[in-house]
Amino acid sequence: GFLISRSRIRFLCFASCYATSMMATEDATEEEFEYGDDVDTEADAMETWQETATDILTKRELGDEEPAAAPLPPKVMKATSTSSTALMLGKEMVRLQKLGAQSGDCYFTVDFVDDNVFTWAVKFTKFPEDTNLMKTLQKLDDKTIDVEIEFTSEFPMKPPKVSIRRPILSGQFIFDGALCLELLHDGWRSSYTVEAVCMQILAVLAENGTVNSEGTVSRKATEAARKMIREAHRGSSWGG
Repeated sequence: GFLISRSRIRFLCFASCYATSMMATEDATEEEFEYGDDVDTEADAMETWQETATDILTKRELGDEEPAAAPLPPKVMKATSTSSTALMLGKEMVRLQKLGAQSGDCYFTVDFVDDNVFTWAVKFTKFPEDTNLMKTLQKLDDKTIDVEIEFTSEFPMKPPKVSIRRPILSGQFIFDGALCLELLHDGWRSSYTVEAVCMQILAVLAENGTVNSEGTVSRKATEAARKMIREAHRGSSWGG
């Protein structure tokens, strides 16, 4: 057996519950927003939902009495165009960067890669102290983890690609920089947010990751691992 500290339990529960709270369940009955033809309406609806959900989840974390249930995100009724997806991702980037600047104690930071709104650089900077990941990170000069998230114009209808760039990690669900997670494959839903995905990645890395060595994972190796994972999913129950 092994011991898990209270701080680690709180972190893992928070990461899992936060990600889940930002995702709509299949059997939800609450009324969902519907986007109109105007791109700004779509983006504003998403921003309003995110602000409301964040406020509710913050009250819940602080222990306010009987906080309201997190609302469902806006429902995408039409195929997402490149322009509307870019606008959505741009606003989400601004929101997360503003959130990080205000709190000063975030688990990760975000930025665009080469000013490309569809490719994000996510740097995880904070982990539970008593995890194996944190212990093995101590041997590195740079005690952070760099992850790259690539979106397409079909986001949020289709999942992004997630690659662990640095350092080289191993562990359950981690294969040459690719992650074997249901939410990144057949389990994806259009209601998932970028923030929820980042928190889920953080929880998986903290619980399962081990640092093998400093260095950058080969993109070729990551793509090969991702292809292997997709093929494995086709024969699993994840795909239905």
